[in-house]
Amino acid sequence: MKINIDKKEVWENIKYIILGLLFAVLINKIMGFFLNTDLPIVAVMTGSMVHDSTTNYRHYQFLKDNFGYSKDFIDSWPIKNGFRPGDVLIIKGIPAEEIKVGDVIVFTYEGQPVPIIHRVVLIEDNYPYTKGDHNPVMDPDCKLMEEPIEGCWKRTSIKGKAVFWIPFLGIPKLILQSIINLFRGG
Repeated sequence: MKINIDKKEVWENIKYIILGLLFAVLINKIMGFFLNTDLPIVAVMTGSMVHDSTTNYRHYQFLKDNFGYSKDFIDSWPIKNGFRPGDVLIIKGIPAEEIKVGDVIVFTYEGQPVPIIHRVVLIEDNYPYTKGDHNPVMDPDCKLMEEPIEGCWKRTSIKGKAVFWIPFLGIPKLILQSIINLFRGG
């Protein structure tokens, strides 16, 4: 069986893929300019913000026990129901002093290759402490410790605050990352 490959059609497909990638980069740069961040679009890659059957304990009860927050106060927060892997967040850069308890922020930690998407659960001395809604504990931030231990996270920058959420739009990135991890052996 002979496969007939039309070289013109192959080059047309390659051209459209390249144009699509250039368009995506351009849109990302334009959005970054208007939203005042170098990371305006973020795909959710983990389940740290998922709301499921553990939400009452890991989210509501944790916040009540540790900070005295009521369920009504927590439910008044933006993006109150969390999100799942494969969802996309639109991020807006804002000054640190405008971040509030309940905001979902995107930030980086020293040595972490991907940005973290977690909720601000406490602000002390203008420093936002974070936790994933699905996580049983707060993020292991060095600033929380009197004597930082090895393995604590040193935040390098806050990219911004989530202002909009689009379900499922990031699934292609999630699939691509899974394939890449499979080939890397991780």
